[in-house]
Amino acid sequence: MGYQKTIVCLANSRKTGGTCVAGKEWHNGQFGPWVRPVSHRPSQELSFMEQCCQHHDRPLPLDIVTIPCLDAEPLPHQPENHRIDHRRRWQLQAKMAWSQLREGLDQPESLWGVGESSRGKSHDRLAVQQAPLAASLYLIATERISLAVAPRSGRPDAKRVMVGRFEYRGHPYALDITDPVMEGLYLSRPDGLYTIANPVLCISLGHTWEGYHYKLIAAVLCQERFA
Repeated sequence: MGYQKTIVCLANSRKTGGTCVAGKEWHNGQFGPWVRPVSHRPSQELSFMEQCCQHHDRPLPLDIVTIPCLDAEPLPHQPENHRIDHRRRWQLQAKMAWSQLREGLDQPESLWGVGESSRGKSHDRLAVQQAPLAASLYLIATERISLAVAPRSGRPDAKRVMVGRFEYRGHPYALDITDPVMEGLYLSRPDGLYTIANPVLCISLGHTWEGYHYKLIAAVLCQERFA
């Protein structure tokens, strides 16, 4: 028997073959637990049609949306997952005000431990052996984030990407950004470093890749984005 989850969307991030939606339950104006709606496919990405709301819109951060689900489908590294009922359309309910967002902040001591660093990143991954985990999503605030726009390998002909550099509880992080809205805004600009003050970040833990789970910035949320 199916059920519904009404969430505040906090990320709709790029993922191979589709996107990954994540948000917190929303009930009577209050934030609840994290929810990550997933598909039946092995990599669990959502297609555009599977997340389509009224007027063929997909949910964006701060949208309040009701999602038909079939069952909970937790993984050791992603306990928040719920498999969607792809036969039923999502319902866009309202838009949450930016001023309410900080009421939903998490306060973890660290981002899954400080962790290891891959090439060109800082503390961006943890070994698979560290699962199971209590959470794979955090909503955190930081004083600033620097968006580094450059070719991935350093060669001019390589794909251009964004890496977000920020500090959390005294530790530096440099993580890949998979927020398609911010990519659209900044990858069209010259290579360089762009700073955003007082952002709220949705940090997500991805699926296994070569023995590691990688930490990703699934959304960079700032007041100017919702003005």
